[in-house]
Amino acid sequence: MVRKQFYLRQAQDRKLKALAEVRGCTEAELIRDAVDRLPDPGGSVREQLRAAGLLAALPPDEDAVAGDELRQLEAELDAWFETLTEPIGLGQAVLDEREESDY
Repeated sequence: MVRKQFYLRQAQDRKLKALAEVRGCTEAELIRDAVDRLPDPGGSVREQLRAAGLLAALPPDEDAVAGDELRQLEAELDAWFETLTEPIGLGQAVLDEREESDY
């Protein structure tokens, strides 16, 4: 373990203490858990979506995209993400797609 020291606002401190009491754990455990839930900036898009709670397993679908086509689409998505100069939020991605689709 590595020791870290940081400042919290009073409201954050009260919230942290209350959550620790309700969950029956230490404040440090809550902070470690919160950090674990953050997406890894060097991870894949899939892992970042999963960490943000935005990725769910799809139900079986007879019309699902074939493996080769899916790999091609994922490669295109990865290539697009590599062109970004700064992180993009989900809201901005939706707005960008709407602009491109003439909604």
